[in-house]
Amino acid sequence: MTGARPPEMTFRFAARHRSREDRRFLREIVMFEMNGILYADEPTQELEVRSARITDDHIMLVTFSTGETRLCDFTEMYDDVPAFAPLREEKVFEDFHIDHGVLTWCNGDIDISPSYLYAHSYEYAIQGELVSA
Repeated sequence: MTGARPPEMTFRFAARHRSREDRRFLREIVMFEMNGILYADEPTQELEVRSARITDDHIMLVTFSTGETRLCDFTEMYDDVPAFAPLREEKVFEDFHIDHGVLTWCNGDIDISPSYLYAHSYEYAIQGELVSA
């Protein structure tokens, strides 16, 4: 059932808020079930890589499932993550694949989490397009 939203239940509960006034407040929580597990939060879409292309020496433009295209400079990641060391070789770096929304190299031996990649990338605007701050 791709695209189907999990069933939700809304609960209200009173929680004691300790302050000078020691007042009570109500908070609304959304609950949903996924794979037999009940979660107390809004369901979120998992971040995935949709496409990627190399633009320069160890730099990629990556489009995420959010629709955003971001600039990823891998030279900044090599010192932080020793597992990425083989990617310093240009031929290895250029031989990437996207497997189930994740960038991979070396037949899947090296991969990078889409959320890590997103967090360590930069906003990118097509020439002539403005990026809001």
